[in-house]
Amino acid sequence: MNSALFSGRPRERASPPTEEIDLNYEDFESLKTFVGFTPDDAGHLVELAPVVAAHGPGITDRFYETLGRFPETARLIEGRV
Repeated sequence: MNSALFSGRPRERASPPTEEIDLNYEDFESLKTFVGFTPDDAGHLVELAPVVAAHGPGITDRFYETLGRFPETARLIEGRV
């Protein structure tokens, strides 16, 4: 486990998107398929909810750092984070 992720140091919070995302059920299901998200993954998220709540800002920062490393996803978050 990356100890820096859970170091407890304060982090700057990202601004939320300013526009709504028009995402219907079919789009959402397609995205889940694209990333390989399964019902087991959903169950794991429920189990991990207390950890995510306690460490959410650090987890979020790491997530966006990862997205920023790939041109396809970096352009989607450019100027938002």
